Amino acid sequence: PLPACPAACERAAMVVSPPTSPKGNSGGSMFASGNSSGRAGSLGVYGENDEGYRTATLKQRWEDATKITMSYFQGDIVPITTKSNILRVQKFSVIYSIVMTCLVFGHAFVVPATMSDADAQNYGGFRPGAWQGGVGSYIIMSILMIVPCIRFCMLGSEAQFYEYVLVLGTTEILIYIFVSVWWSHGMPALAVLFISNAINMIVSQLFWKNKFGKSVSAFKEIVRPGDDGNFDYQHVDTTQTSSFPSFNQLMMEWRKIMGFKKTKTLPDMYDERCGVFSLKKGQMSHSKSMTLAYQQAMDPSQQSVPWRHSPGEMHSLSVIGTLDGVLQTFVSNALYALVGLWLGRELCVQWQYGWYAVGAASALAILFGVSVYNAFTWLEDGLCVAVAEKEWLAHDIVAHAGQREGMLYDSLDMTAQQQQWMLGEALPVFAWTAKDLEFMQHGHLNLVTLWLSVAGVACFIGESHLAKLWWNIAHQCKCMVEGSTSFEFRYFYDAKWRVMRCGTVIRSMEILMLSVISTMYFGRYYMSDTWLPVPVLACIGASCFVAGVLKMLEAMQFVFSILANKSTMRSTYVSEWVAAIAMIFVLINLSVWLYMLPIMKSWNLPIGTCHNWFNLEVFPSACDRFYHAAQ
Repeated sequence: PLPACPAACERAAMVVSPPTSPKGNSGGSMFASGNSSGRAGSLGVYGENDEGYRTATLKQRWEDATKITMSYFQGDIVPITTKSNILRVQKFSVIYSIVMTCLVFGHAFVVPATMSDADAQNYGGFRPGAWQGGVGSYIIMSILMIVPCIRFCMLGSEAQFYEYVLVLGTTEILIYIFVSVWWSHGMPALAVLFISNAINMIVSQLFWKNKFGKSVSAFKEIVRPGDDGNFDYQHVDTTQTSSFPSFNQLMMEWRKIMGFKKTKTLPDMYDERCGVFSLKKGQMSHSKSMTLAYQQAMDPSQQSVPWRHSPGEMHSLSVIGTLDGVLQTFVSNALYALVGLWLGRELCVQWQYGWYAVGAASALAILFGVSVYNAFTWLEDGLCVAVAEKEWLAHDIVAHAGQREGMLYDSLDMTAQQQQWMLGEALPVFAWTAKDLEFMQHGHLNLVTLWLSVAGVACFIGESHLAKLWWNIAHQCKCMVEGSTSFEFRYFYDAKWRVMRCGTVIRSMEILMLSVISTMYFGRYYMSDTWLPVPVLACIGASCFVAGVLKMLEAMQFVFSILANKSTMRSTYVSEWVAAIAMIFVLINLSVWLYMLPIMKSWNLPIGTCHNWFNLEVFPSACDRFYHAAQ
């Protein structure tokens, strides 16, 4: 016979140690309809990244939890994330990020074709003296801007999201029109898109963080009969676990986010319940522990939870935390704008270095496709946080001990086979079945790792402020489960690395591409008799350097949290990943300091000098400016 949990069964995703329970009691085996072990066996053996496994498992878990809760309530328990619409917001934020990226690229692509004048190579520049409006233009702008300004002053703490969308959208569209008509629809209009995108992201993050905080504060503890308290849960849980549901469902979610469709609640819900689980005296309910965990995550400086946790491992949630996300978004927007500008110039004005532009556009298209795939892959998992939340909360209302343990197992993605393996039951080789092998595939769809998926998506699309909040919540949920049960999470930082690894590489590649393409673009078209937009190039260079440093620090955290503590089964992969990020960081610095800076200062190129054939081919205008300055 083999040991109960051989080393081969260790996996890098977050694994849990089960609570002490009666032998043979399977997670979810006491469910009114179906059981965890039964449905797991019907799914066959899937890999941990198999879409069929994730989709089928999470959907079935949500349906089982809903049946259980609605058998005790005339209504239903609605998770905090669903009630606050925060997961719906994350979905539409990903879509918004993709749309803005395409808009920036498309706008930049058509600029060269529509600016054929002598100043076209600078595409309007940023010279304030180019403003063509007079007194009449200022009067028109003042009249049109007065309504959004008044509307903005009237916004209060209870304003719905659509009101902010109307005010910001109207203001940004008007400014874009003013700049395009009286200044230039080239670089100035692109700058308006960049700034508008940054403002929208900051306002959205702060609004929904505040909305989430209100939902956590207003969430009432699930109490037993006779206790003081009222229930205010919705009639129906509208959790959506798919990124692209039906059109009607998508429109319903959009209306909820905007504030057009408000959630309605059932007052005095506990008077209508037909049966509850009576908690032991002194034991904290799951609803109360979850509320405290979320409150602690939103305010790390306060001590809100009774269990042990590490405050140093949580992020500060100051407004300054939005800046790294804004910088990441700027780098991404600048890259797509520059490639679109270059491709449009070659295709619409003059085919001079067209193959370079086509190559850059092709590489960027591949990177864009990988980015979309990565975002929606983790979004599919992140949208299911509400499923694990509901299972955790449902523990407070079920009456049977087996059902309570079943809800707990499901919220941590446990199965009967996994429980038997981890409790030390020997299993001969000839007795292994598909169900037994599922042990290696379970454990990563639990409450904590699903929150890590949400955080990874927010971090990837530049919502750094919300990402820090979601990291904090994932950490507090881990401490909450360990503090209120005998479960023990393992490989927490390894699970975080799995979520972040692709996004960090993609964003690092964007920084590298922006620095390289900037040196090639500004080193080709701006001869000695042409004004070189040094401020633009300096802004791009500084942004690339700072963003590269941040990504390097992001990678280095796993050196201390994973490699130093050996808290992973994939130490080789993590170390090679860190080395790859470090190599990209070195290349970024080479591009910024050894090429971009000399081009700005009209210096000789340090590597190969301007006499080298490669530099003359790739940076002809940079060498021309150097020779002109030397004369």
